[in-house]
Parts: sequence; structure tokens; C-alpha cells
Amino acid sequence: MFWQGLEPFGTVLAANGPEQVRHSLVAVKRLGAASRRSTILTVDDEPSIRSAICAIFEDEFDVLEAQDGQTALDIVRSRRVDVVLLDLRMPGVSGLTVLERLLTVNRDVKVILVTAVDNARTAVAAMKIGASDYLTKPFDTAELFGVVRHALHGPAGHRTQAVHAVVTGPEIGVCTSVAVILSSRCGITVEAATPEALNAPGPKNDHDISIDLSSFGRGLVRVARKFGDSGAESAVFRAGTAAGRVFDVLLPASFDFTGLLRELSEILPLRPTCSPRPQDLIGRVIARVAADYSDTSVKRLANDLSMSTDHLSRAFRDEAAMTAKRYIVRVRLEVAKCLLRATGDKMEAIASRVGFYDAAHFSHVFHELVGVSPGRYRCLAATGAAAMGS
Repeated sequence: MFWQGLEPFGTVLAANGPEQVRHSLVAVKRLGAASRRSTILTVDDEPSIRSAICAIFEDEFDVLEAQDGQTALDIVRSRRVDVVLLDLRMPGVSGLTVLERLLTVNRDVKVILVTAVDNARTAVAAMKIGASDYLTKPFDTAELFGVVRHALHGPAGHRTQAVHAVVTGPEIGVCTSVAVILSSRCGITVEAATPEALNAPGPKNDHDISIDLSSFGRGLVRVARKFGDSGAESAVFRAGTAAGRVFDVLLPASFDFTGLLRELSEILPLRPTCSPRPQDLIGRVIARVAADYSDTSVKRLANDLSMSTDHLSRAFRDEAAMTAKRYIVRVRLEVAKCLLRATGDKMEAIASRVGFYDAAHFSHVFHELVGVSPGRYRCLAATGAAAMGS
């Protein structure tokens, strides 16, 4: 117990007086707070997702579960909760409404909104209400741990800026491979999209940053920053860089993925565990996945790069903040999300294109990692329902 070894209260009072006692009690309170485990509440109507969250955090935190917003509110009213992982799509009541009610009950609780569909308007709305952060499925364990720890131990009253970036270009494999790696290395949401998808009719996302890879094959990348109402621009771009709205990044060679990451590391924020000067290995992995995302594997990558799978896995994880296997799966799913948003292709065709055995296997993995079925994702993206949490 944290109070073991402390003198009895009466002895302290007699020896030191009321003022010293006050300081002693403050110290005891701090010691007690430091010794207890933080409590995480996961709110999701999918039992499998709640179970996965519990498995990830139960060794380090006390983890509670709620299948709907009302249950979450009852838990927060009845006991101490430090962090809430709140799914945007809640049955009956939207996640944004639950977020607002949670913060009405307890202004000190840190709420991280989790959604299956990238949308800047949703992120901005959540941050204005008071969310601590915003995550898009699928995310890996390291990313989730980092966001939770930042919510717990970041500056008091800090709220992460809602920032949304898009990577565009004619080659969907290149765009998604870059978008996934930037999303993992940087503290922002990054989406891949073809120019046709951006120009198509229907709901639009408001992007704070646009990274155009149309001339990547000539060693040129164009980055555009938007001055908007979100206030994200000043928080994302490092001081002293890119004073204008649009600027060009010149690379030493065509399709230089490592060079691209190094240049963007000078502009965008990085997670603390990621080096601003990544090794050439990460660029070589990105290049191979971009070219053959549907048929590659960690074993095949290791053979192509003349190294063991263990060496590849360790080195890539250190640079990318995710495993190589996770990276391949996320790229495939991002390609699938692009196709679901931009085309009317059948699930069988999309499954085959992104390297899954069949439509059933594709739908199972997509639902498990993104949180909704491919068909539901397509509907949400087409109607813009996810934008307002409905």
C-alpha cells in the first residue's frame, strides 16, 4: 500500500503543525494517484472490437466495456474513468451526441473518437466539442497506445488538432502506400484518393493538407496547405517552413520514397518513436508494396531484400511504427476503401484486386479492422452520413 511507512496523523500534527500536515497529505494524495492504474472505457456495439481493446490494454490499465452510449454515461457517472474510446457509429444515438453528454457528466475525462470513415468535418466537430483525439480504423496497437498515453500524460487541457491530409496521384498503389506510412509516422489522419475520386460529385472532405504525387516519377511532389477555420494549419506545419499555400518538394530521384519521407519529415510532425531520417529500407519496402500490394507478403519482401523475415520485421517496425505485415494489410484495405468510394465495382472484383481469396474473406477482414462492412462503408462514404456521426 502507498501509505505504508507513513507516521500516524496525530504524531505528524503534534510535531509539525497544520501547515506541514497539509503538505504531507498533498504528498500522500499524489503518491496514491501515481500508484493506481488508469481506467479505460471502450464504447462500441461490436463485441469483437471491445474484446480486442481489452486484450490490448488489460495488462497496463483497468478496462471497462459499454455496448452503447447510455451504458457509457452510466459508467462515467458511477465511477472514475480516465479515457474513453468512443465509436462514432453508435446505435440509437450518434457518437458526437454521446461525446457531448460524456463531457457534460465529467469535463476531465479524455475522449478519443474512433471512426471507420475519414472525414475532416467529423474530426473538427469532435474537437470543437472537446474530444482529445480522433482515430480512423484500422489502426495498429502502437498507434492506439500512443494516442491513449498522450491523452493521459499530455499537457493539461491539451486537445489534439483535427488534421486531415490527402495523398493523390494517378497510381493508387503509390498513393495508398505513402498515405498509410505517413498516417503511422505522423500524428495526423492521411487518406489516399485518385484525382477522379476527388473531383467526383457528392460529399467532399475538407483537407488541411494535399500531397500530389502526379509528378513523383519525375522527382517532384507538390504539397498544398489550406488556411481554414480549423486552426490546424499552424499546428501541423513546423515553424519556419512553407510560408505559402503551395510549394514543391524536389527529390534526388524518381519514385524516391525514402527521400519523400525525409523531406516531409521536415514539414510534418512525427511521432516521438520515428526518426526524421528513415533508413533506405523503409523506402524499398514501400516501393515493393506499392507495385505489388495484392500479391506480396513479409516472406516475399524479405527474399527480395535479401534479409531474414525477423530482421525485416524489426527494422521496419522501428522506422514505420507498425509491423510489415500490418502495413501490407492496411495498404490493401486503403486501396479497397478508395475503390469503394470511387467505383461501383462488385465486392468480388475489389476483393480480387486487393489480394483476398474471395468476397467473403475480404468482407470479414474489412469488417474486423475497419468496423463496418464494405457495403456499409460505401454507403457512408457516398451519403456523407459519417460526417455528422449518423
